[in-house]
Amino acid sequence: EIIEVIVEDAKADLDSVKTITEEKEENTKKFRESLQNDEGDVLNSMTVQGTKLIVDTKEKDSTCFYFGSQTGNDQTAFEAKLTANYRNTVWSSFTIRFCAWDRVNGYKVEIKHDNINIYITNWDEATNGPKDTLIMKNNYGIQDGTEVKLQVLVSGWQKSLLINGECVFSYNEDQRVGGRTYFETWQTGLVFDEPTYTE
Repeated sequence: EIIEVIVEDAKADLDSVKTITEEKEENTKKFRESLQNDEGDVLNSMTVQGTKLIVDTKEKDSTCFYFGSQTGNDQTAFEAKLTANYRNTVWSSFTIRFCAWDRVNGYKVEIKHDNINIYITNWDEATNGPKDTLIMKNNYGIQDGTEVKLQVLVSGWQKSLLINGECVFSYNEDQRVGGRTYFETWQTGLVFDEPTYTE
């Protein structure tokens, strides 16, 4: 009888352990729940299908969401398999903003199918609007429908973006340490597969 109890307890313990797939699906749901837009709501344009988080912009040209804290030197790490689906490859793009207290000030990495442009953005008092200053340009991007490994790393003053293990953007500056990390899309759908996020 004692052995039977031990065996039943062991079976219950094993049944409570999530499979790898179940754990990945749970991570995807948690990441979606953590995302917000400027109004502080989870975006309705996102759906979860198993391990995939799908950002669908077919009903509108653009969408924006952010993750991470806005309180200085917090550390965040995001990783996912990313597929970009461009509706118009000439104009379509998606952007990752670093150190953004808002959607104006900070660093902006604009990704298209054929290039990646990196800007520092500020509010321009002369024009009373945002101003982008190009600081780097790569003559390659993320091809339409091609899956890449995307990693966003924020560790104190150090901010980095890696695509397929290659560092696309990294900087260490103490003037812009605060702020969230934003994703913005323009006529582009995004599929994040197996996203993992830690803050």
